[in-house]
Amino acid sequence: MRTLWIAVVMLWSTRASADAMLTGQGSPRFPSRVDVAVDIRAQIESTTITLALPPIDAAGNYTLTVPSPTGAAPIGVDIDRGDGFVELPVVVGAPPVGSGGSSSAAVQAWQGTTPLVAELRELAPGPLTARVRFVRVLRRVGGEVEFTVDASRCPARAATDPGAIVSIDLALATARDVTKLEATAGTIEPATRGGRIRTGDVLGGAQLGVRYAEAGSGIGVQLLTHRTPTADPLGGDAGYFMLLVDADQAPPTMPRALSLVIDHSGSMSGDKIEQARDAARAMLDYLHPDDSFTIHMFDDDVSSFSSLPVLATPGNIDAAREWIKRIEVDGGTDLNAGLQVALRAPESADRFDAAIMLSDGLATSGETDDRKILANAWHSAGADTRIFTFSVGDDADFALMEALARGSRGKHVDLNNAQATRDLVLRARELFEDIRDVRLTDLDLSIANLGVADTLPEAPQDLFSGGQVLIVGRYTTPGTGTIDITGREGTQPFARSFVVDAPALSESGDIIKYVWASEKVNALMAQIANGGDAAALRSEIEQIGVAYRIQTPFTHYAGEFSGAGIGDSAGCSIGSPDTKRRDGEVGTILLVIGLVTRTIVRRRRVVC
Repeated sequence: MRTLWIAVVMLWSTRASADAMLTGQGSPRFPSRVDVAVDIRAQIESTTITLALPPIDAAGNYTLTVPSPTGAAPIGVDIDRGDGFVELPVVVGAPPVGSGGSSSAAVQAWQGTTPLVAELRELAPGPLTARVRFVRVLRRVGGEVEFTVDASRCPARAATDPGAIVSIDLALATARDVTKLEATAGTIEPATRGGRIRTGDVLGGAQLGVRYAEAGSGIGVQLLTHRTPTADPLGGDAGYFMLLVDADQAPPTMPRALSLVIDHSGSMSGDKIEQARDAARAMLDYLHPDDSFTIHMFDDDVSSFSSLPVLATPGNIDAAREWIKRIEVDGGTDLNAGLQVALRAPESADRFDAAIMLSDGLATSGETDDRKILANAWHSAGADTRIFTFSVGDDADFALMEALARGSRGKHVDLNNAQATRDLVLRARELFEDIRDVRLTDLDLSIANLGVADTLPEAPQDLFSGGQVLIVGRYTTPGTGTIDITGREGTQPFARSFVVDAPALSESGDIIKYVWASEKVNALMAQIANGGDAAALRSEIEQIGVAYRIQTPFTHYAGEFSGAGIGDSAGCSIGSPDTKRRDGEVGTILLVIGLVTRTIVRRRRVVC
């Protein structure tokens, strides 16, 4: 079974795009206008895209498909038939998959990993405007945040179609003074702690590149809160918090030992294996002289550049480049064997040990039980080895890759088929850039006096120079509290305390609850992959999806319009339809909106 998994974590790729296509009845049609509103607070980006779509001229059932912002979580779909926007509910049921309406490689690449899907049933003729909302955490590296809002034309448009009129309006608010704010287009209105960038109306699309930086503060902490007791989606009185721990630029506190593991089974043929070779070369580009490294490749068997990591001398790096040239596709997929070879190097307290795995498939040889593969990995890795994983294409074992990374304080990168042949090297370079200079490891967090619960992730990731770590949770006791952060700075212990306020009423920052809900789904899905009670975990995911109106593997956006059109009051009363799929009855609205970020937006088998 293929399903959608949408959650939000740290941003990886920094690109975003917007356009739309309406199909299902007659020839494809496209919006005449696209308005993109971006609001950024403390590296949290909330984006609202409003699309003026062509009127519906034939009654029927449609599917609204919004291409995945890889790493962004959708937090709402609103529909306007001419008498005001109405929020589409979320219903239980796996999102319909494969309804994108196009087999074009260009369109598939533009869509991203897997699109948001909303069913619009019994839609009558009349005007149609869609408004979709996303939230994501922007990637911070080298002390700077850099991203692109790319509202350019959909590749499915005819060559003679100039595209929509597009506007981008971006507002930035920071906790510290801004030391840099740059844009590739539009007008910049700077402020001490933020600023605004506007492109105005542009025919045919607009592209806005943004880079900003804040004043350094060593190891800094920002706490954002949201609490509206009478309106909490789960019905309680708990508030939400988001803690950002960031670091300014500084030399690394310890060397690294990196083991790269490449799946070179037969399914990795063509562009994917060439991208994998280039990803291996990228790792070599980001090594410090006192780092050590090795490279393994696996199919049914495992071959290694060296059995254990070797020092990153010029001679060893040159030899590795020659070895990479010999990586060719062959055989099946023994994920367990590849992992075990990468994890056999002994850990050392005075270095950062990590394994990086790239694979495009399920285990087909050797050990094939995901839960046993996980157990074997935990047995071999120990407490101090991080595992970073890449799901390369639609057939990769997403649940296993996510669980491996999540359980070891690592990170997981997810790529669909189109991205696997185009973006793997870019995403690999981002990872190697992110983890280049180790600052703090083994981070632990305790918060006193605020009644904190449901803190995620369960084990915070490591902090690197110029980077950040995100922690979200809920609190039940408003007031003044203390945050204690501990860890290791190189081989030395690190401890820091901060006094913070968590108010009883905090209506701003409502996007924090969506970040928490998406990360909670992420954690529950990892528990399923780890052999947890699938039925109970699925029920909890369904409850969160419906309550917070977010798409999950088991919930999706759906509305029953009862055949009402403009001028009919029933047109604004959107009910929850029977979610059973009636094949052949659904046309497609394909909204080509890609807000490409780090992410976990996924169609994957679910182990239940």
